[in-house]
Amino acid sequence: MASLEQPMIAPSFFSSSPNLGEVDAKIQGFKHQIDLLQGEIRRLEEYKNTRLLVVSKLPPEVLSMIFESLALDTTPRSYYARDAYKHLLPATQVCRAWRQVALDSPRIWSCIFAFASPRIVELFLERAKSAPLYLMAPGYYSQELVLLAVLNRHDQLKEIDMDCKPEWAKRVVSESTPQLEVISLRNASYSSFDALQFLAEACPVLKHLSLTGYTLHTRTTSFTTLRSLIIKSGRCDGDFTRTDTVDLFTMLNDLTLLSSLTLIDVLAPLGGPVLPLSVDLPSLTNLFIQDSDISNLGMMSCITAPLIKTIKLIHSGRADAEIVTPVVAAIYSKLPSVPQSNTTFMLHATQYSDTYAHVKMWAGSSYEERESSTPFFDLKVSGRAGDLRAEEVVLTLCPSNGVPPILHLYSDVESFNDDSLDKQRERILRQLKDVTELHSFRLMDITLVLCDTPGKRKQAKSLPSLKTIVLHGSRGIKYKQRILTRLIKQLEARKAVGARVESWLLRPNQLSADDIEKFEGIIDIDIVEDEVAQFE
Repeated sequence: MASLEQPMIAPSFFSSSPNLGEVDAKIQGFKHQIDLLQGEIRRLEEYKNTRLLVVSKLPPEVLSMIFESLALDTTPRSYYARDAYKHLLPATQVCRAWRQVALDSPRIWSCIFAFASPRIVELFLERAKSAPLYLMAPGYYSQELVLLAVLNRHDQLKEIDMDCKPEWAKRVVSESTPQLEVISLRNASYSSFDALQFLAEACPVLKHLSLTGYTLHTRTTSFTTLRSLIIKSGRCDGDFTRTDTVDLFTMLNDLTLLSSLTLIDVLAPLGGPVLPLSVDLPSLTNLFIQDSDISNLGMMSCITAPLIKTIKLIHSGRADAEIVTPVVAAIYSKLPSVPQSNTTFMLHATQYSDTYAHVKMWAGSSYEERESSTPFFDLKVSGRAGDLRAEEVVLTLCPSNGVPPILHLYSDVESFNDDSLDKQRERILRQLKDVTELHSFRLMDITLVLCDTPGKRKQAKSLPSLKTIVLHGSRGIKYKQRILTRLIKQLEARKAVGARVESWLLRPNQLSADDIEKFEGIIDIDIVEDEVAQFE
């Protein structure tokens, strides 16, 4: 073969004035040589890929598992049709052997993105053969031709995850899907929120059902294999037909395998006492109810769940204390007995924004462990503006568990003369007799806790058991010297009546050395580097 450093056409060829036929013959000769060279290159590359590279020695079954992992990565990087399967397809085209492994593995082609081009989807469905299918239709990017092609194979569907208009959701629930294990439907229409009526016995092996923007209107005997149920109202501007609370909780009795239940703003208002229902969920471990009607949170007290591990109840409305009191008492009466659980009380008592009480309990966790673990009980309730009576019920009715609770307090008071909630807040604080530790983001809030302990009083009233104060945050302090002067007097007053606060934990730079020196002999101040227990 001639050296690439030298011309492949001799100078004499051109000096002989070749005609058109001779030039074309020379061109064809070179093209033939190129074809031969490219063939040899392909042979070398195939030998390298199949014999020399480490990945070429992977057994076909291992390679197939890797392809399946790429195929079932259902988190697309973008929703452009050209980007569908951008990781899977190149991997299956590395060499002839890899391509053959891919073609021999139908599961690789079974995950269908509804934003992919119909041509690609048709190819995937053909190669998937009879393998179970996974339909992923995020956002507004789904192509109806793709949805139709996949839903027509309802006997192969194993998972459906769709943002869709009601007509497509109704299509899903009205057909028999013998292999379907997961349904996740999110309403893509803000004008229609119809309840879904599942075909009887349509999903004999369904394990997980999640509905956002849809309600459930069916006997749950259709879902006797269900492990988790999530129903959310979704973010909408139109009317939402809510699920009848009695009907839903009555139907739950059929779900003996249900381990996780989430109901977010979907229940019709009860507006009164908790109903006398009996719901037995022997497999339930996780319960989450969020609702604007406090009575719907109280439905938790109707559930018997011996395996329960976490209970989260969030009140998203406003409620009068007369309604809150019996509901909260019913909820607390059904809490599992955990004598050594750690409890945090959170009182968000403000004049111009939301007021609420928040109680969290951690079962058998130490102070340090609970910050990184999920509480077994989580209750948040908001009351009517200005009176804090609903918040008082939540905090003061909480059952004692042997370990003193920690209190987090937040207010928006800017000066000593603008606190319109002082009496209501003091009323709550005087009842929290077991609290030994107070956390606050603001120096002002510490003085609000201690403000009813002047020296002339015979006893300390607010948090009489208080021993430790923790100050979070490093924001600027208004009227700092005035607040510090008052705080010194308050701490001295508590000390005088035998209710001394022993320690104060600060973060670096919250107070100057001169400020800290003013408290010498009154309270022990420790500087801690790590942030502890955030207010939520």
